[in-house]
Amino acid sequence: MYRLFLIAVLLCITISGFANRRKIYLDDRARFPMPPIEVFVDDRLLEMNIQENIGMINVFIKDTYGNVVFNTSVEGKVGSIPMELELKKGTYIIFIDCQNDRLCGSFSIE
Repeated sequence: MYRLFLIAVLLCITISGFANRRKIYLDDRARFPMPPIEVFVDDRLLEMNIQENIGMINVFIKDTYGNVVFNTSVEGKVGSIPMELELKKGTYIIFIDCQNDRLCGSFSIE
């Protein structure tokens, strides 16, 4: 009985931890096929899932006024890359530069 209760509690915690995770849909700004990157965001974390090695990736986020509020460079290797965000409520635009591609997408923090 206690084991079943423990499993139910852990399942609720796990589900609530991923409840705010939203996918950011990226628009390709080049004439090449989209690179294999998926980007997800919640209120505190940006996560990039990369399916193949694509070299150096530059990521920056701008607010609605055009101010850069986040800027970093990471090695684009296969796997998941989490990045801690400290963004306030609002709408943002993410830009991802890799190889000859420039991707962008918008998202909101609530």
